[in-house]
Amino acid sequence: MTWPPIVAGLDASPEAAQGAELAWRIAAAAQAPYHLVHAVRDVRSAMFLAIAPGVIDELQSLVNARALAEIRRAQKSAVPDEALSKLEAWVGRPAVALGEAATRYGAGLVVLGAKRHSPPGRWLGGSTVQNVVRHLPAPLLVTAGAPSPIRRILVAVDLSAAASPTIEGARRFAALFGGEMRALHVIEPLPIVSELPPPIDPKEYADACRQQLEHEVWPLLTDAAGGRVVRDGVWAAQAIAAEARGWDADVIVVGSHGRRGLSRWVLGSVTEQLLHHAPSSVLVVPAPVAPVPATEPALTGMARVPVPA
Repeated sequence: MTWPPIVAGLDASPEAAQGAELAWRIAAAAQAPYHLVHAVRDVRSAMFLAIAPGVIDELQSLVNARALAEIRRAQKSAVPDEALSKLEAWVGRPAVALGEAATRYGAGLVVLGAKRHSPPGRWLGGSTVQNVVRHLPAPLLVTAGAPSPIRRILVAVDLSAAASPTIEGARRFAALFGGEMRALHVIEPLPIVSELPPPIDPKEYADACRQQLEHEVWPLLTDAAGGRVVRDGVWAAQAIAAEARGWDADVIVVGSHGRRGLSRWVLGSVTEQLLHHAPSSVLVVPAPVAPVPATEPALTGMARVPVPA
Protein backbone atom coordinates (compact mmCIF):
# COMPACT_ATOMS: atom_id res chain seq x y z
CA MET A 1 0.00 0.00 0.00
CA THR A 2 1.60 3.27 -1.16
CA TRP A 3 1.53 6.23 1.22
CA PRO A 4 1.72 9.84 0.06
CA PRO A 5 4.02 12.29 1.90
CA ILE A 6 3.71 12.89 5.65
CA VAL A 7 3.90 16.38 7.13
CA ALA A 8 4.59 16.99 10.82
CA GLY A 9 4.33 20.26 12.73
CA LEU A 10 7.05 21.15 15.21
CA ASP A 11 7.58 23.84 17.83
CA ALA A 12 9.74 23.88 20.97
CA SER A 13 7.35 21.88 23.16
CA PRO A 14 7.98 18.24 24.20
CA GLU A 15 4.52 17.29 22.91
CA ALA A 16 5.42 18.55 19.44
CA ALA A 17 8.65 16.53 19.57
CA GLN A 18 6.68 13.38 20.39
CA GLY A 19 4.40 14.00 17.42
CA ALA A 20 7.33 14.64 15.08
CA GLU A 21 9.05 11.44 16.23
CA LEU A 22 5.92 9.34 15.66
CA ALA A 23 5.46 10.92 12.24
CA TRP A 24 9.07 10.00 11.42
CA ARG A 25 8.40 6.40 12.43
CA ILE A 26 5.22 6.26 10.35
CA ALA A 27 7.04 7.68 7.33
CA ALA A 28 9.82 5.12 7.74
CA ALA A 29 7.35 2.23 8.03
CA ALA A 30 5.35 3.47 5.04
CA GLN A 31 8.47 4.42 3.04
CA ALA A 32 6.84 7.81 2.50
CA PRO A 33 8.46 11.25 2.09
CA TYR A 34 8.69 13.21 5.35
CA HIS A 35 8.41 16.97 5.81
CA LEU A 36 8.87 18.77 9.14
CA VAL A 37 7.26 22.22 9.33
CA HIS A 38 7.60 25.10 11.77
CA ALA A 39 5.29 28.12 11.51
CA VAL A 40 7.17 31.43 11.60
CA ARG A 41 5.73 34.88 12.20
CA ASP A 42 5.10 36.92 9.10
CA VAL A 43 7.37 39.97 9.29
CA ARG A 44 5.07 41.93 7.01
CA SER A 45 2.25 41.72 9.55
CA ALA A 46 4.47 43.45 12.15
CA MET A 47 5.62 46.30 9.91
CA PHE A 48 3.80 49.59 10.40
CA LEU A 49 6.00 51.64 8.09
CA ALA A 50 6.52 51.31 4.38
CA ILE A 51 9.72 49.35 3.84
CA ALA A 52 11.27 48.28 0.58
CA PRO A 53 10.16 44.73 -0.40
CA GLY A 54 13.76 43.60 -0.63
CA VAL A 55 14.46 44.68 2.95
CA ILE A 56 11.34 42.90 4.24
CA ASP A 57 12.34 39.72 2.41
CA GLU A 58 15.79 39.91 3.99
CA LEU A 59 14.27 40.42 7.44
CA GLN A 60 11.93 37.45 6.89
CA SER A 61 14.86 35.27 5.90
CA LEU A 62 16.71 36.25 9.08
CA VAL A 63 13.63 35.53 11.22
CA ASN A 64 13.18 32.16 9.52
CA ALA A 65 16.81 31.17 10.04
CA ARG A 66 16.79 32.19 13.71
CA ALA A 67 13.51 30.34 14.36
CA LEU A 68 14.80 27.14 12.75
CA ALA A 69 18.06 27.33 14.71
CA GLU A 70 16.16 27.73 17.99
CA ILE A 71 13.85 24.79 17.25
CA ARG A 72 16.75 22.52 16.22
CA ARG A 73 18.60 23.44 19.41
CA ALA A 74 15.54 22.91 21.61
CA GLN A 75 14.60 19.56 20.02
CA LYS A 76 18.03 18.11 19.33
CA SER A 77 17.78 15.44 22.01
CA ALA A 78 14.10 14.64 21.35
CA VAL A 79 13.78 14.41 17.57
CA PRO A 80 16.03 12.23 15.37
CA ASP A 81 18.78 14.21 13.65
CA GLU A 82 17.69 12.96 10.24
CA ALA A 83 14.18 14.27 10.88
CA LEU A 84 15.45 17.64 12.17
CA SER A 85 17.55 18.02 9.05
CA LYS A 86 14.29 18.27 7.11
CA LEU A 87 12.87 21.12 9.22
CA GLU A 88 11.40 23.92 7.11
CA ALA A 89 10.08 27.38 7.98
CA TRP A 90 6.63 28.25 6.66
CA VAL A 91 5.41 31.79 7.17
CA GLY A 92 2.01 32.30 8.77
CA ARG A 93 -0.23 31.02 11.53
CA PRO A 94 0.16 27.30 12.29
CA ALA A 95 -3.13 26.26 10.67
CA VAL A 96 -2.33 28.23 7.54
CA ALA A 97 1.28 27.03 7.37
CA LEU A 98 0.28 23.40 7.82
CA GLY A 99 -2.46 23.65 5.24
CA GLU A 100 -0.14 25.21 2.68
CA ALA A 101 2.59 22.64 3.33
CA ALA A 102 0.11 19.76 3.13
CA THR A 103 -1.25 21.08 -0.15
CA ARG A 104 2.21 21.76 -1.62
CA TYR A 105 3.48 18.28 -0.84
CA GLY A 106 0.23 16.40 -1.47
CA ALA A 107 0.29 15.08 2.10
CA GLY A 108 -1.59 11.93 2.97
CA LEU A 109 -1.17 12.55 6.71
CA VAL A 110 -0.42 15.54 8.95
CA VAL A 111 0.86 14.86 12.48
CA LEU A 112 0.81 17.18 15.50
CA GLY A 113 1.68 16.61 19.14
CA ALA A 114 -0.77 17.80 21.77
CA LYS A 115 -1.04 17.84 25.54
CA ARG A 116 -3.20 15.17 27.13
CA HIS A 117 -6.27 16.15 29.18
CA SER A 118 -5.97 19.83 28.35
CA PRO A 119 -6.61 22.07 25.38
CA PRO A 120 -3.97 21.13 22.79
CA GLY A 121 -0.61 22.89 22.98
CA ARG A 122 0.86 25.71 21.00
CA TRP A 123 0.24 24.22 17.60
CA LEU A 124 -3.44 23.73 18.48
CA GLY A 125 -4.08 26.71 20.71
CA GLY A 126 -7.42 28.47 20.71
CA SER A 127 -9.47 27.87 17.59
CA THR A 128 -6.51 26.54 15.58
CA VAL A 129 -7.58 22.95 16.09
CA GLN A 130 -10.93 23.64 14.45
CA ASN A 131 -9.28 25.49 11.57
CA VAL A 132 -6.80 22.68 11.01
CA VAL A 133 -9.38 19.90 11.07
CA ARG A 134 -12.00 21.72 9.03
CA HIS A 135 -9.71 22.98 6.30
CA LEU A 136 -6.85 20.50 6.14
CA PRO A 137 -6.96 18.46 2.91
CA ALA A 138 -5.43 15.40 4.60
CA PRO A 139 -6.07 13.25 7.69
CA LEU A 140 -4.74 14.77 10.92
CA LEU A 141 -3.12 12.63 13.63
CA VAL A 142 -3.02 14.37 17.01
CA THR A 143 -0.69 12.44 19.29
CA ALA A 144 -1.01 12.06 23.06
CA GLY A 145 2.00 11.15 25.14
CA ALA A 146 5.22 9.46 24.14
CA PRO A 147 5.08 7.38 20.95
CA SER A 148 4.28 3.74 21.53
CA PRO A 149 3.79 0.75 19.21
CA ILE A 150 0.51 1.02 17.31
CA ARG A 151 -1.20 -2.28 18.02
CA ARG A 152 -4.88 -1.46 18.45
CA ILE A 153 -6.94 0.95 16.36
CA LEU A 154 -10.42 1.93 17.52
CA VAL A 155 -12.54 3.35 14.69
CA ALA A 156 -15.63 5.27 15.80
CA VAL A 157 -18.29 5.28 13.09
CA ASP A 158 -21.58 7.10 12.73
CA LEU A 159 -24.43 6.65 10.26
CA SER A 160 -23.35 9.35 7.82
CA ALA A 161 -21.23 9.45 4.67
CA ALA A 162 -18.21 9.94 6.95
CA ALA A 163 -18.26 6.25 7.92
CA SER A 164 -16.62 4.88 4.78
CA PRO A 165 -13.56 7.21 4.61
CA THR A 166 -13.13 6.93 8.38
CA ILE A 167 -12.98 3.14 8.12
CA GLU A 168 -10.51 3.35 5.25
CA GLY A 169 -8.26 5.63 7.31
CA ALA A 170 -8.29 3.15 10.18
CA ARG A 171 -7.66 0.26 7.80
CA ARG A 172 -4.53 1.93 6.39
CA PHE A 173 -3.06 2.27 9.88
CA ALA A 174 -3.93 -1.31 10.77
CA ALA A 175 -2.32 -2.60 7.57
CA LEU A 176 0.83 -0.50 8.04
CA PHE A 177 1.53 -1.66 11.58
CA GLY A 178 -0.13 -5.07 11.54
CA GLY A 179 -2.57 -3.72 14.13
CA GLU A 180 -5.95 -4.98 15.26
CA MET A 181 -9.02 -2.90 14.44
CA ARG A 182 -12.20 -2.56 16.48
CA ALA A 183 -15.31 -0.66 15.31
CA LEU A 184 -17.51 1.31 17.68
CA HIS A 185 -20.85 3.03 17.23
CA VAL A 186 -22.38 5.06 20.04
CA ILE A 187 -26.15 5.52 20.17
CA GLU A 188 -26.81 8.82 21.89
CA PRO A 189 -30.30 9.60 23.20
CA LEU A 190 -32.41 11.99 21.16
CA PRO A 191 -32.35 15.57 22.45
CA ILE A 192 -35.22 16.29 24.82
CA VAL A 193 -37.16 19.54 24.59
CA SER A 194 -39.35 19.94 27.65
CA GLU A 195 -42.08 21.77 25.76
CA LEU A 196 -42.39 19.09 23.07
CA PRO A 197 -43.04 15.35 23.10
CA PRO A 198 -40.24 13.07 21.85
CA PRO A 199 -40.37 12.99 18.02
CA ILE A 200 -39.55 9.25 18.02
CA ASP A 201 -39.91 6.50 20.56
CA PRO A 202 -36.41 6.03 22.05
CA LYS A 203 -36.49 2.25 21.68
CA GLU A 204 -37.68 2.51 18.08
CA TYR A 205 -34.89 4.98 17.40
CA ALA A 206 -32.21 2.72 18.90
CA ASP A 207 -33.54 -0.30 17.01
CA ALA A 208 -33.50 1.66 13.76
CA CYS A 209 -29.88 2.73 14.37
CA ARG A 210 -28.84 -0.88 14.88
CA GLN A 211 -30.70 -1.91 11.75
CA GLN A 212 -28.97 0.75 9.70
CA LEU A 213 -25.61 -0.32 11.12
CA GLU A 214 -26.25 -3.91 10.06
CA HIS A 215 -27.22 -2.93 6.52
CA GLU A 216 -24.88 -0.02 5.73
CA VAL A 217 -21.87 0.13 8.07
CA TRP A 218 -20.96 -3.28 9.44
CA PRO A 219 -20.58 -4.80 5.92
CA LEU A 220 -17.67 -2.36 5.47
CA LEU A 221 -15.91 -3.87 8.49
CA THR A 222 -15.50 -7.56 7.77
CA ASP A 223 -11.81 -7.22 8.79
CA ALA A 224 -12.45 -5.78 12.26
CA ALA A 225 -10.71 -8.53 14.21
CA GLY A 226 -11.26 -6.62 17.46
CA GLY A 227 -15.02 -6.79 17.01
CA ARG A 228 -17.90 -4.47 16.14
CA VAL A 229 -19.36 -2.84 19.22
CA VAL A 230 -22.47 -0.76 19.89
CA ARG A 231 -22.64 1.30 23.08
CA ASP A 232 -25.36 3.51 24.52
CA GLY A 233 -24.07 6.80 25.86
CA VAL A 234 -25.29 10.23 26.83
CA TRP A 235 -22.13 11.74 25.34
CA ALA A 236 -20.48 10.01 22.40
CA ALA A 237 -17.02 11.40 23.18
CA GLN A 238 -17.11 9.99 26.71
CA ALA A 239 -18.28 6.59 25.45
CA ILE A 240 -15.52 6.51 22.82
CA ALA A 241 -12.85 7.50 25.36
CA ALA A 242 -14.11 4.84 27.79
CA GLU A 243 -13.99 2.18 25.07
CA ALA A 244 -10.46 3.25 24.15
CA ARG A 245 -9.34 2.92 27.77
CA GLY A 246 -11.05 -0.41 28.30
CA TRP A 247 -9.67 -1.90 25.11
CA ASP A 248 -6.26 -0.20 25.51
CA ALA A 249 -6.46 1.43 22.07
CA ASP A 250 -3.35 3.16 20.73
CA VAL A 251 -5.20 5.27 18.15
CA ILE A 252 -8.82 6.45 17.94
CA VAL A 253 -10.03 7.16 14.40
CA VAL A 254 -12.98 9.53 13.81
CA GLY A 255 -14.45 11.40 10.86
CA SER A 256 -14.19 15.19 10.79
CA HIS A 257 -17.70 15.83 9.50
CA GLY A 258 -21.17 14.45 9.93
CA ARG A 259 -24.73 15.58 9.54
CA ARG A 260 -26.91 17.20 12.12
CA GLY A 261 -29.99 15.43 13.27
CA LEU A 262 -30.02 11.68 13.63
CA SER A 263 -26.29 11.32 12.92
CA ARG A 264 -24.72 14.00 15.12
CA TRP A 265 -20.98 13.66 14.53
CA VAL A 266 -20.32 17.40 14.57
CA LEU A 267 -16.88 18.94 14.90
CA GLY A 268 -16.78 21.00 18.06
CA SER A 269 -18.59 18.32 20.03
CA VAL A 270 -17.40 14.73 19.56
CA THR A 271 -14.17 15.33 17.63
CA GLU A 272 -13.04 18.36 19.61
CA GLN A 273 -13.75 16.71 22.97
CA LEU A 274 -11.74 13.68 21.90
CA LEU A 275 -8.84 15.89 20.83
CA HIS A 276 -8.83 17.45 24.29
CA HIS A 277 -9.45 14.43 26.48
CA ALA A 278 -8.82 11.16 24.62
CA PRO A 279 -6.57 8.66 26.41
CA SER A 280 -4.70 7.94 23.18
CA SER A 281 -3.76 9.54 19.88
CA VAL A 282 -6.63 10.64 17.63
CA LEU A 283 -6.69 10.37 13.85
CA VAL A 284 -9.23 12.72 12.28
CA VAL A 285 -10.17 11.73 8.73
CA PRO A 286 -11.77 14.38 6.50
CA ALA A 287 -15.03 13.27 4.96
CA PRO A 288 -17.27 14.81 2.32
CA VAL A 289 -19.91 17.13 3.71
CA ALA A 290 -23.39 16.38 2.44
CA PRO A 291 -25.85 19.29 2.29
CA VAL A 292 -28.31 19.28 5.16
CA PRO A 293 -31.85 19.07 3.78
CA ALA A 294 -34.90 20.63 5.39
CA THR A 295 -35.78 17.17 6.65
CA GLU A 296 -33.38 14.29 7.15
CA PRO A 297 -34.28 11.03 5.41
CA ALA A 298 -35.75 8.42 7.69
CA LEU A 299 -33.84 5.54 9.08
CA THR A 300 -35.13 2.22 7.83
CA GLY A 301 -38.80 1.79 8.66
CA MET A 302 -39.22 5.22 10.29
CA ALA A 303 -41.11 8.36 9.41
CA ARG A 304 -39.21 11.42 8.26
CA VAL A 305 -37.95 13.47 11.18
CA PRO A 306 -37.69 17.29 11.14
CA VAL A 307 -34.13 18.54 11.56
CA PRO A 308 -33.57 21.73 13.58
CA ALA A 309 -32.03 24.59 11.66
